[in-house]
Amino acid sequence: EYGGAMNTNWYDNRLWPWQIKLIHSGSSAISHLILNVLSVLTVREQVTQDQSINLLSDLIEKEGIKGCFNGAFIGTFRGLIRAFVFVVTEWIEEVRSLDDSKYKTLKIIFTYVVVSVLLNPFEVVRTRLIVNRQDNPFYNGAIDCVKKIYRTEGLRAFYLGLPISIIVNMLAGFLHQFCYEWLKWFFGKESKFQFAFVNPMLAMLARSILLHPLLTIIACQHCPKSANLPPHMTSKFPVGISSLIYQPVEWKGYAGWFVTAVKILPLNLIELLVGPFLMGGFFLWKNGYILAPWRWDKLNPDVDQSLSPDMLNQEDEDEDCLLYTSDAADDLL
Repeated sequence: EYGGAMNTNWYDNRLWPWQIKLIHSGSSAISHLILNVLSVLTVREQVTQDQSINLLSDLIEKEGIKGCFNGAFIGTFRGLIRAFVFVVTEWIEEVRSLDDSKYKTLKIIFTYVVVSVLLNPFEVVRTRLIVNRQDNPFYNGAIDCVKKIYRTEGLRAFYLGLPISIIVNMLAGFLHQFCYEWLKWFFGKESKFQFAFVNPMLAMLARSILLHPLLTIIACQHCPKSANLPPHMTSKFPVGISSLIYQPVEWKGYAGWFVTAVKILPLNLIELLVGPFLMGGFFLWKNGYILAPWRWDKLNPDVDQSLSPDMLNQEDEDEDCLLYTSDAADDLL
């Protein structure tokens, strides 16, 4: 889920850059909401180090459908904030016409740091709510969770795991882009389906293999023993980066990875449907390229589809200016 807002799975010259970022972030938030049960299993396995099949049976028998959506609301809200940050940075770049490559690199790093700092409290609350069992709840919702964390652990608890989160966010974005570009080069000329679905899915799989141990560390740091949580909500190990070296047997860095890998296929399918087809169609209609929303295939025959939005706007302005000049000449005559 890290770096998802920077995925460039597909590109359309008829959309503004901020619209593309908003489409990716929005479709990512919706797809994660639908597949929240898989996120619940992943995080619980990371924290408790138990088998996912046992966790799934307990989830269905004891917590029901309500348990499948633990942390779903806070996760969706987190996705909206992430989308807002990325859209604002794209808008600033677009308005100020900052095309320097050095600026772009700094913008990416700055954006990931800001996103990590802003979203880390939401990540902590979301992790606590996910491991919170509905049959014997320790927290009664997100607001109660925030109050108890602040009252018993202080403000610092909301930034547990922040240093590793910053590293993971930056690595995830760069790794995804590197894997994606390498796959484009490896496969050579690609179809639209491969460009929009196959390559991003393989890039997400490679990224999850490389970064999953760090994500497990973050999840465990969100539920430390010092928080005095119930046993089923507490991490078994005082984990840090050293855990990868000093506890290779007891601590399972890839706990929950199989569930994450299973989630990649439906995640991309839902994002492809919600993003390019639904949200993309709506923005194309707003930009004037199609005849009606939700009918992205029905193109406006009076509009040159090869023009970018700024060129289309300029063409409209030129036509208005020409009509105004013609009307003024008629009035003069």
